[in-house]
Amino acid sequence: MNSTSLITAFLVASTFAVRAQDAPAATAAPAAASEEIDIEARKRSIVELEAHIVDREARLKEVSDDIIRLDERVEKRVDKIVEKLKSMEDSKDSQVKVAQTKKEAIEGLRKMIEYYAKKRDGLEQLIKSGKTAVPGEELAGDKAVFDERIEKRVAQVIDLSRSFTEFEEHDKYDESTQSAWGWSWTNYNINEDWRHNRKSVRHTDAQKKEVEEALKASIDRLQRRGIELKKSLAAPGITDGHKEILEADISTNEGMVAQRQAQMEQLFTAGDATATPVSRSEADRVRLAIEDQAKDLRDDFFQIFEKYAEFGNEREKIAGLKANLQARKDWMVKYEAEQGSK
Repeated sequence: MNSTSLITAFLVASTFAVRAQDAPAATAAPAAASEEIDIEARKRSIVELEAHIVDREARLKEVSDDIIRLDERVEKRVDKIVEKLKSMEDSKDSQVKVAQTKKEAIEGLRKMIEYYAKKRDGLEQLIKSGKTAVPGEELAGDKAVFDERIEKRVAQVIDLSRSFTEFEEHDKYDESTQSAWGWSWTNYNINEDWRHNRKSVRHTDAQKKEVEEALKASIDRLQRRGIELKKSLAAPGITDGHKEILEADISTNEGMVAQRQAQMEQLFTAGDATATPVSRSEADRVRLAIEDQAKDLRDDFFQIFEKYAEFGNEREKIAGLKANLQARKDWMVKYEAEQGSK
C-alpha cells in the first residue's frame, strides 16, 4: 500500500475537494483559422506545464510525509493507551477508578469512529457525484483503507469492554462465632470481596450493554447501506468504473455486517485473564498519565486533518493540471497531423 493511499484513507473528506471552477481548464481549444498560431510557444507551454506538475508533486510528497508522521504517532499513542488499560483491573482499594478510566477511553474511541465514518461517507458522496478530477479508483482505494481504520477502532472498543471485571462467585457474608459467659453467637458481615465484585460487575454490564446497542445500530446502518448500494448498482447508465467500485463496496459492506455480528458474540465472552488489580494510587497515576497522552493525541489527530486540507487541494490541482497537459498534447498531435496532410 503506498503512502498516498494510507493518508487519504485515514483523512479524506469531501469538503477538501477543490471546486471544479477553481481547477485549471482541462481543454486547449484549437485556434480559429484566421488566428496565427505560435506553435513553438505552445510546445514550450507543454514543457513548462510538465515542470510545474513535477514541482506540485514534490510539494504533495512533503505534505504526505508530514501526515504519515502524525498518523503513525496517533496510532502508537492509541495502541499504548488501550494495551495499558487492558492490563489493569480494579481492586477493593481502587474501587471502580480503572473502570471509569476505561469507559472514558472507550468514549474517545467511539468519537474517533464517528469522525472517521462521517469523513468516509463524505468521500463516498464525492465519488458518487463525480465532482472531482481525482480518479474514482484512487478514491475508492482510499476509502477501503479508511474502512480498515474504523474496524481497528471498533476492535479496540471490544477488547477494552471485555477487559472489565467479570462476575465471580463469593459468599455474600463472612461468618464469625463469638462466645462469652457460656453463650455463643454468630456474626454475619458483608463479604468485601462480594461487595467489590458486584459493584464492579454493574459497570461491566452497563458498558457491555452500551457497546451491544452500538453494534446493533451499526449492523442496521450497514444493512440499509447495502440496500442502497445494490439499488445504485442496478441503476441504468452507470459506467464500468463506477460499477466496479459499487461491487467492491457491496462486498466490503457485507463483510462488515458479518464482522459486527461476530463481535456481538465476542463481546460477551471472557477476555484475557491476565489483568492485574491495581491500588487506588496506581489507578490515579495511570489516569493522569493517560489524560496527558490524550491531550497530545487530540492535537496530533486534528493537525492531521488540517494538513490534509492542503494535501487534498494539492492532489485535486495536480489532477486538473494533468488533464490540462493531456489536452495540450492531444491538440498538438492533431495539429501536426493536419499540417502533415496538407
